[in-house]
Amino acid sequence: MRIDEARQALSVVEETADEFAETLRHLSSVVVSDRQWFSFLDAWYPVPEELVEMYRRDVRACIWRGSAFGR
Repeated sequence: MRIDEARQALSVVEETADEFAETLRHLSSVVVSDRQWFSFLDAWYPVPEELVEMYRRDVRACIWRGSAFGR
């Protein structure tokens, strides 16, 4: 019985991981301009300029910059 429960739990984890990977692929492929991004931010919560500069220049953000995932 416990083996079946473990298999079921692993199946759920695998399915969730696959769904997340697909979401990541999709969001990373959607192009979002700076204008769109900052328009969205201003509508929800204005961001301090120092955080904007970190977003634009930090190497950790560069792989997602300009995509829906990074925005």
